[in-house]
Amino acid sequence: MGKADRYPAAAGLLKTMLACIIVAFPAAARAGEQVVRVGMYENAPKIFTDDTDAPQGFFVDVLAYVAAQEDWRIEYVPGTWAQCLERLKDGHIDLMPDVAYSEKRAATYEFGKIPILADWLQLYCREEDRYDSILDLADRNIAVLRGSIQQDVLNELVCKFDMKCKILPADSYETALEMIRDGRADVVTLNRFYGVDPAHRRGIRETNVIFHPTLLHFAATKGRRTLLNSVDDRLAQMKADRESAYYKALDRWIETPGRTTMPEWLMPAVGIGLGLLVLAAAGNFLLKWQVNRRTARLVEAQQALRSSEEKYRSLFEIAGDSIFLMCDDIFIDCNPATLSMFGCERDQIVGQPPYGTHFSPPRQPDGRDSTEKAREKIGLALSGQPQTFEWAHIRFDGTPFDAEVSLNRFALAGEKRLLAIVRDITDRTAAAEKLRRSEEQYRVLLSNLDDIVYMLDAEGRISFVSDRVRKYGYEPDALLSRHFGAIIFPEDADRIMKVAAEQLMTGRELPEERRTEFRVMAADGRVRWVEERGHLVHDALGNAVGISGVLRDVTEQKSLEEQFRQAQKMEAIGRLAGGVAHDFNNLLTVILGYSEILLRDSGQPDITRRRVDGIRQSAERASSLVRQLLAFSRKQVLKPRIINLNAVISELEKMLQRLIGEHIELSTVKAPQLPQVKADPAQVEQVIMNLVVNSRDAMPDGGKLTIRTEAVDLDADYAAAHAGVNPGTHVMLAVSDTGHGMDSDTVGKIFEPFYTTKEVGQGTGLGLSTVHGIVTQSGGHIWVYSEPGRGTTFKIYFPSVDLAADAAVKTPPPAETAAGTETILVVEDESNVRELIQAVLCERGYSVLTAASPQEALALAEHTVRIDLLLTDVIMPGMNGLLLFTRFREMHPEAATIFMSGYTDEMLVHRDEIPPEAVFLEKPFTPTSLARRVREVLDERNPS
Repeated sequence: MGKADRYPAAAGLLKTMLACIIVAFPAAARAGEQVVRVGMYENAPKIFTDDTDAPQGFFVDVLAYVAAQEDWRIEYVPGTWAQCLERLKDGHIDLMPDVAYSEKRAATYEFGKIPILADWLQLYCREEDRYDSILDLADRNIAVLRGSIQQDVLNELVCKFDMKCKILPADSYETALEMIRDGRADVVTLNRFYGVDPAHRRGIRETNVIFHPTLLHFAATKGRRTLLNSVDDRLAQMKADRESAYYKALDRWIETPGRTTMPEWLMPAVGIGLGLLVLAAAGNFLLKWQVNRRTARLVEAQQALRSSEEKYRSLFEIAGDSIFLMCDDIFIDCNPATLSMFGCERDQIVGQPPYGTHFSPPRQPDGRDSTEKAREKIGLALSGQPQTFEWAHIRFDGTPFDAEVSLNRFALAGEKRLLAIVRDITDRTAAAEKLRRSEEQYRVLLSNLDDIVYMLDAEGRISFVSDRVRKYGYEPDALLSRHFGAIIFPEDADRIMKVAAEQLMTGRELPEERRTEFRVMAADGRVRWVEERGHLVHDALGNAVGISGVLRDVTEQKSLEEQFRQAQKMEAIGRLAGGVAHDFNNLLTVILGYSEILLRDSGQPDITRRRVDGIRQSAERASSLVRQLLAFSRKQVLKPRIINLNAVISELEKMLQRLIGEHIELSTVKAPQLPQVKADPAQVEQVIMNLVVNSRDAMPDGGKLTIRTEAVDLDADYAAAHAGVNPGTHVMLAVSDTGHGMDSDTVGKIFEPFYTTKEVGQGTGLGLSTVHGIVTQSGGHIWVYSEPGRGTTFKIYFPSVDLAADAAVKTPPPAETAAGTETILVVEDESNVRELIQAVLCERGYSVLTAASPQEALALAEHTVRIDLLLTDVIMPGMNGLLLFTRFREMHPEAATIFMSGYTDEMLVHRDEIPPEAVFLEKPFTPTSLARRVREVLDERNPS
């Protein structure tokens, strides 16, 4: 049957209208006429084309009326439903009728505010098939209009009921129906208007599955709201008038598809019959009116009840959770979701109790018997106590799953019933378990971190702190809700909390490379340095609501850094002191030398001799001061030996008691079997003397002075915390007093040269700096521990050696005569010193060659047949004395060598690094000591 055959009256009327339009109007559009392009697809009787391809249907009639009122010219653009929607999106058409509203579509299209029709969806199948519910669609092929709202709704239903269906999109309803008829599809989704048309239902029938009521609108391209406003205005007018084109179109296409004509002769007969019946009916009118009124009320109540039942039955059927109705402990009904959840048929549940292994395992996770626990929960619910709990269930195929069960009592026909709702929470339980494992891993990670992890809220209060805070004596729970500033050292608290408040207020992070250092207070009052790295914590809206961070204890690191800075400072001062001492010793050598020469001159007046002697004494005191500077700068020449510190202390005890006075008690505690050390005994004696004098001055009113020795083993931890210390066995020399002590600032400066706490004129400030230099140059380390009012302890650690102590070195007797005739090569870059040495040696009969540089000395040595002694300075420009000695010995291997210097370079700091053939002469020296040393070396070289 053709489309025109289905609607003959409509086709004839349309042809007549088209003929009138062709005759009455020219082909050209009137001036000012607006062209509106409308999407056209086949969806009879709402919109379709007849056999002449002319637009027909309800929407066509409505649009014709709107176009006439708005002076539009409608151009229909044919296509499939999906093509029309795509063209509307791209602006290739302006308007589309028959569009169901959805939020997803509203993001793409403009929708009219006034709906034009109400519609719903219904499933159709072959005549021989039967479908009673959504669940019957499982494993079926469903034909649906491509791009339609039906396709989206079906996809949601399939996912919701976890059904395995195949959705087959079709470009048109005609194509979808053909898919049913040729067996490609089992069912088809049609809107109610298309489905009621007998022409469409050949070979198919409607099912009982109706779903998704919706309102149909006109839709336009985004931005074409003005076009839709015109349509809305005309629709509002038409819907307000029962005789309007809108209702005429409804009567024509939707509500009354055909009309019937009554014969003329029948009208008078009907009138006479009606008149005779009026009198008969008058007597019964009042009674019937009352009966009808009562009946109407009953019908209305029944309809309301039926509507309510249908509504709740609909909710019961489409609910995603499993719903059971129970009488006592027997299932009397269940919804489709129950069958899907448990994987069973309805008759396997209805009429059965909720006990047994086909519903639950023998025992629940808490160890209780499942049947016993279920009876308890059902009994409580039936007594009026609603129950909500988690339950371990089993599907009929044996698969376990976790569920949340809710039991509530209600009344049905005056009898108690139980409503059970079961929700599958397997995914939630798995997520909770994953979260628990994640939190456990997080807790283990934090507990193994040596750093402290914390979180602050927007007010600066501690909302979380890791267990590692216990190393400061705090319990984590006790710190929660406390202000962060309460555990920060008071002098640092304002600065740190100000930075945190600024971060929270501005929402700006600190630079990634920036770390904040501050002090915190331990529970026992200890002060520790920490390094902090913090980041802002944001809420879902991006607002800063707190700070999370890590605290790393850097107390030992800060201590090492301070020691390193102190060592660098001392090294710099030492280099300065050594350089000054070198030049100063050259001056003192000249002053002492010429002073002695003048004093030997008996022709000098007494007053001149006294003045020259005063010069000599001052030079000697200056020489002593320079030796202290050299000791501090570790540039003096040591004569280390294997010694026992107990023996050194024993030799000094009597002298030390006289030195400190009777008002101070001296105690020596010497460890038995003390290991040996390698050091210069004279320098060790000076160290002990300086420390004892320092302690004596700290106890003007008396006290106790203790000197103690002990063998100690310094481990790797101690070495790591004290810069320059190597692990191993050491001999400790401790000097302790009960004096007034020192504060931390003083302790940090006591080893600096010329720093003193004594009054002006009572000390040079070089005593402790000398001690520090001697100990360091000897390979040891010195540490001081002092507090105001609690005295001071100096601890010196010398590395132990596994050697026997050397025998005491006896000073050889002075040479009988200091004169001679040998040839001596003097190398000295200071002219005054060189001239003095030449004068002293020439006066004693020696043949003296002088050179102002090593290069000049080597040139002389190369052209001189015999040289008996090389007397050379150690530090000279271009070449040092050691290198000169090496080159010189190749030319004159038989010659002796004496090195002289105010200090030596690092290569000659230790006595055992000087060649065995060489002798060292320390500046400043006197003419007598110079002549004696020269004579001794020459006599040892040539004993005959």
